[in-house]
Amino acid sequence: MEKFPSKSDSVQVVGKGKGNKVKVAKYDRSFLSRVIQDDWIKYFYDEIKNYCMAFEKVKERSSWDAESFAVGNDTIVKMVIFGGELCVCVALDYGAVNAKDFPHADFSKKKKFAGFGTFAPVRSPQEARTARRLIAEAFTSRFIYTEEFPAKVDYMEQLPMQDDESLIESKQVKKSESDMTPTEAKKAIAAAEKAEDDEAKELEKTFGKVKRPVRPKKQPVEKKPEEAPAKAPVVTEENTAPAAPAPEEEIEDVVFEFAEEPTPEPEP
Repeated sequence: MEKFPSKSDSVQVVGKGKGNKVKVAKYDRSFLSRVIQDDWIKYFYDEIKNYCMAFEKVKERSSWDAESFAVGNDTIVKMVIFGGELCVCVALDYGAVNAKDFPHADFSKKKKFAGFGTFAPVRSPQEARTARRLIAEAFTSRFIYTEEFPAKVDYMEQLPMQDDESLIESKQVKKSESDMTPTEAKKAIAAAEKAEDDEAKELEKTFGKVKRPVRPKKQPVEKKPEEAPAKAPVVTEENTAPAAPAPEEEIEDVVFEFAEEPTPEPEP
């Protein structure tokens, strides 16, 4: 079978089709499925979501490609995946917060980010700090609300890693298959790769490159060799010493007390 690139996570060749064609699978992944399958994204998702929910009267709204936080009918924050990374769109005019200290951009000309004047990636602890600052400004500049710090939810635990089959079963990933010629399949994969790469390049061009930390591999624990049990010494006449006599028990002095005899009374 002809080799095909498999970099794209949305289009893949999965087998042989009819005749000389190949079977191509297309994956439509939801926002939540992308969070579930990436622990680094999930880590910052947990932080940003808990921070947004700490403001009073905030309601969470979920859609196929985003998760939003609103007060009444006003959507203040929207979390999306862009360029393979978690990003926040905030209903805040660009420059309302010092962009030098808290780097952000205006992506509102893009159709899917329309209505949000501020855009920022969340790829590192420093960028998470920027996102929190932008979110706080958006909430407090529109409403007189303060953070109430409710009980934090552990989304790292609530959203364990799942494979594609599990996510397809739970309808978080939509999969469709079709037969294509090898040339058509290569074009479809190349188009999907280009769309993903273009987003990643735009993110890097605007905000710089952030390298994800590499998790150290768990080192195997070296087992110590088991010590052989000590052999009992061989007893011979030469090395057998006479047993020491048992020490005599000390007998405590026992003192008996006698009652005094009563003195007889004189007869009348």
